Amino acid sequence: MYLQISKNVKDRQICLISDDYSLLFRTASKKLNGTRSEVCALVESVTVDQLQGNTNFDFSENFKQNNRLTSRYEGFMGLFKRTDGDIFLGLIKASKLVGHARYMMKDDYKTGSKSFEPSESIKQILDVAFISLTSNSSDIYENIEPSANGLPDNMHENVKSFHPCYELKKLFCDGTFYFSNEFDITNYLQNRGSEMFAHKYYRNQNNRSSLVDLMLEKFQDKYVWNIKMIEEMINLRGRISQHERERLDNGMFITFVIRGFAETKMLNKDLYMTNISRISIENKDETLLDSTSKIGNGGEISTFIESEMILSTPKYTMSYVICSGNIPLNYDLQESQFLIHSKKKLELTYSNDESRNLRLMSKHFNNLASVYKSVSCVNLTKFKDQGQMDLNSLYSKLVNKLDLKIKFLPIEIKKTAFKKITHQNYGLDNLLLEEKNDALKETLSSIKQNITEFGCFVYDNENEIFFGKQTGVIRLSSTSKNFIKGDRSSEGEGRHNVYLSNSGLNSIKKMILFSKVVVQEVFDMIFEELSLSKKFSHSLVVDNYEDKAIELFRDQTFQIVSLLSRNNPHHEKMANIYKRLFQFKLKLYDPLHSYVATYLKHNLQKKSISYKKNITIFAVTFNVSGVACPDDLTDLLFPAEMEKNTFHDIYCIGLEEAVDLTPGKMINTDATVKTAWAKTLLNTLNRSQVEQYALLGMQQLGGVIMLLFTKSQQLSQIKSIQYSFHKLGFGGIAANKGAVGISLVYSTTKFCFITSHLSAGLGNIEQRHIDYKMVNKNLCFGNKNLKIGSHDAIIWLGDLNFRINMSNEEAKTLISQKNYKEMLKHDQLHKQMSDGESFPFYEEMDIVFDPTYKFDKNTDIYDTSEKSRIPAWTDRILFKGSVLEQKAYQSIKAVKFSDHRPVFGIFEAKVIVLDEALKLNLINSIYTRLKKQLEHYDVQERLLILELAEKELIHSSKEKKTATSSKTIKAPMFNDEGKINTTDKIYLRRYYDNTNQKLPPPSNPYHKWWIGEANKPAVVDINVDSNEFVINPKKSLNPFEENNDQPIFIRKS
Repeated sequence: MYLQISKNVKDRQICLISDDYSLLFRTASKKLNGTRSEVCALVESVTVDQLQGNTNFDFSENFKQNNRLTSRYEGFMGLFKRTDGDIFLGLIKASKLVGHARYMMKDDYKTGSKSFEPSESIKQILDVAFISLTSNSSDIYENIEPSANGLPDNMHENVKSFHPCYELKKLFCDGTFYFSNEFDITNYLQNRGSEMFAHKYYRNQNNRSSLVDLMLEKFQDKYVWNIKMIEEMINLRGRISQHERERLDNGMFITFVIRGFAETKMLNKDLYMTNISRISIENKDETLLDSTSKIGNGGEISTFIESEMILSTPKYTMSYVICSGNIPLNYDLQESQFLIHSKKKLELTYSNDESRNLRLMSKHFNNLASVYKSVSCVNLTKFKDQGQMDLNSLYSKLVNKLDLKIKFLPIEIKKTAFKKITHQNYGLDNLLLEEKNDALKETLSSIKQNITEFGCFVYDNENEIFFGKQTGVIRLSSTSKNFIKGDRSSEGEGRHNVYLSNSGLNSIKKMILFSKVVVQEVFDMIFEELSLSKKFSHSLVVDNYEDKAIELFRDQTFQIVSLLSRNNPHHEKMANIYKRLFQFKLKLYDPLHSYVATYLKHNLQKKSISYKKNITIFAVTFNVSGVACPDDLTDLLFPAEMEKNTFHDIYCIGLEEAVDLTPGKMINTDATVKTAWAKTLLNTLNRSQVEQYALLGMQQLGGVIMLLFTKSQQLSQIKSIQYSFHKLGFGGIAANKGAVGISLVYSTTKFCFITSHLSAGLGNIEQRHIDYKMVNKNLCFGNKNLKIGSHDAIIWLGDLNFRINMSNEEAKTLISQKNYKEMLKHDQLHKQMSDGESFPFYEEMDIVFDPTYKFDKNTDIYDTSEKSRIPAWTDRILFKGSVLEQKAYQSIKAVKFSDHRPVFGIFEAKVIVLDEALKLNLINSIYTRLKKQLEHYDVQERLLILELAEKELIHSSKEKKTATSSKTIKAPMFNDEGKINTTDKIYLRRYYDNTNQKLPPPSNPYHKWWIGEANKPAVVDINVDSNEFVINPKKSLNPFEENNDQPIFIRKS
């Protein structure tokens, strides 16, 4: 990407050029309500050929050699607006490669061998440029307007400080900002790994636009430090056509910048460790307050850091995430002005409003749970001092009142232990051995148990599948200083405490060092369970690369602690900088694309560019009872109950108890199981050669697996594939029960597929009801947290485990009589649904098959074991959505290797398919004709013309909807085919004639030039008593008539 500025100083334009796509930026005056106006930014997309024909730019070789404007930039951070109205383009000028998020095995096509190569590069920002759109006065500070003699070397830095955006330039160049043009740096590996796997098809085709689609659906905006700068570019991307969007994405015009720390260390030739720490901006200008903790109304705290450790080997990639931050309460800590024997007097003030504290803390942990699912809180604040005890007591009390069942684990580690953690390989087992306090030993054991239960993300590089999953996060917390005993006093609604403090470890350093302990424990367990050569910690010592791993954490500690120490003394100044960065208001106008988008939305009949289509979906649920995948699954996918030669558009296969779970293991998923089922299912589908199918996506949680397949020819119609899961077993900690979900969009129709395994037991009805509510509430998709109910079509299948309330003998008698209606009167799920308790508004087709549970394996005989379970329809398929119509619902009797029988359903879905090619042709036609109509107007005129034309489109659309007659109201400029109407040849001049001294356009029902928008009354309110005064009949109506001194009102005679 490189940049050029127009030669005409009065009509300043800046063009960002990347390959064959360019964006032309300029400014214009935008009229607001009433008489006020503001400077706004305009953007227009142009090809390089069109730009070279623009005489306002110089593309000569001499210009390129002498003008630094043609130097390349590494990324576009977006637009920034100062309080004085000046608008700047932010660009990354220089960076340094500091690491890679992953290392992968890559094929060497020349030699035929494979090599372990880096992938997904991470770059540290070294220099940025802020170039003004409104004037060239600051160009000299960016070294992009060379003078005859240049700038003296000794004045260079002083001159730079006069740049209008000097503070922002200094901020972004402090060494704590990172970016990547190759992956979503705002997200941890697990949260984006499934998308990369599901869209391997797109990656193989080098379709970057599809990958950007995925990134924008999943990125975590609270870690994007240039989010306000780049959000208008994201909005622009949403307005343009798919074809133009691909060119925009290939040009790298959207760059996310994070702040924190990132680095990779090579421990040996086949082992790399990467640390990525992301500092959140969730509390905006209150971010990074070292001595003060602020919690916002949405649960946002002032200092929150997500740290991800990634280990890459040729066989596996492992990722573990841990979070740290302030205690989520409002408190303040300030130093007094005097010293006593080198001790500082500290004043701690915190809110004593318990109900408000509980509400805000609940929001904070709910936010965490929506991202990481489960949360365990480890509090490192000292609790031997009275002040710490008070704060810890309040924290513990509030956490235990939360509905999320969060474990609160307070722990105080001695300074000597922290010193060992800093300089050597020191883990949880070492802490347990040295700790003598039984309570602390129990806490350390609980932390170790949490680590095991939450698991770790593991990706199999050879088979290109992920099988380990992190299902919860440890949230570290601490106050910002160390307190020592002092006096207490209550003051009003808050509490004010004074303590004496010795110098010591600050909170951030303590949390980073303890995260090192946790991460070491995690990777020790993973190495052991994956049967790697030796324990991770043992490898560090034996193979002599312990120092490199320790150095990585030391670098992280130094960078983040230094950042806070720089930030805190200048809190007010930094808060003002953050406020300007996060709270400025700027609208990027793209009048041409905006008009076209409005036309398509309000005036174009969708049926002209789309068509209706019926697709069929085959859904099957099967509790396989831990049995390995057989070689042939023809009976499962093509049951004898239906035609053998039927091939459906989408196949959804939900499996339960596919893996035997082993207590006490981090990785409770066997990668070979999911792979075996996926390969066998795909081979079975493609065996006939009539239709070719592709794996669309798969998701696993413990023993619950869901796989989606679709016809290969339909892959281009399916987008926005999102994944989610929710644990249910053992109070949401273990993965022995739970649900997985996959969301997708088929052209314009949103589908949601869910496979769940709910709590077992005849009398466990209430727990199953709670399970349903928890899954329905917590299964969310993408960064927008798309809920289950937000989809057009939902298919929910699985072993729901609802039983029948009758005796074994009664049930078997009714089964022999095929009297299903009588049995269903006692079915727990039917009663729950009819009472509106579980699955309200879901539908289920009539059951006309025998109960599917529980059989003696490989027989048709119901359970003859000692437990002699009552036959029941535990395996069910429910659906919701007007676009769905169920055509079949049956069990598959031929599949007998489990103690359950599979249940399948066939659905017909009515979808609207958008003809993208026709839409693109229409957009291009409108866009080309529109540009031709506007070519004789200047930028200010074009902005006004298109703004008014867009309003008339919306207005005419509303009139169409409210019209009582069949008369069609024609929208300006275009007919339904997208062509310019003959009668509208004078349309633009009717709105704005450049020969009439640029008078404002005439008023109309929705725009009055003298008052602005029509939402203001077009009347004048005069404060005159009509009982005493009347209008003077002698007053001339012509206000310019001379000697017209008569008053406007006179008293009544």
